[in-house]
Amino acid sequence: MTYSIQNWVEAGYELFSVEGPDGVQVEKLARNLGLNKSGFYHHFGDREGFFNHIIQYHYRLNQQFCDEISVTDNFNPGFLNLVIKYKIPVMVQMQLRNHSDIPMFREAFHAAKKRNAPFIIPLWEDYLKISGNPTLSEELYTIFQDVFFMRIANEYLTFKLADGIAMNFLRIISAVKLYGIKLNTPKPPDI
Repeated sequence: MTYSIQNWVEAGYELFSVEGPDGVQVEKLARNLGLNKSGFYHHFGDREGFFNHIIQYHYRLNQQFCDEISVTDNFNPGFLNLVIKYKIPVMVQMQLRNHSDIPMFREAFHAAKKRNAPFIIPLWEDYLKISGNPTLSEELYTIFQDVFFMRIANEYLTFKLADGIAMNFLRIISAVKLYGIKLNTPKPPDI
């Protein structure tokens, strides 16, 4: 990727993380970069072409994230520290989820989630102390992730916030186990 293309992609990626696809405006990006917007159209053709570059960039950063998760020993604080370190890609993943009505964003969200799962789910199982049921663990992690995405925003995504959400989830699961509520339920259909 040339220097100019990389500048566009990195700036667009960060803007996407905060404002989603509607906030990624060619004129705004050009102004922020001090570049001519004709360069955008030269490199990317249109916004869809640009979003394809953003998604490819997201995949590269997600691979780095997975590489670091693979050597992480625990969910809290290990994984949560990585979430803070990779704050912008996490926010992009949230935007992809929030805009999953757009096929390219839905596919990108699920591809990254599928890549992350083999590394995150064992840490999550250990954190919740519910080993032996990876399907349930993955379902509970999806709920946790949904709650997490509803409560975060770029300007206040901190370890304290992430830890608080994780601890509340752990408290709820512990209470469910304590009161003997069965955790083996049929898997709901994918939406």
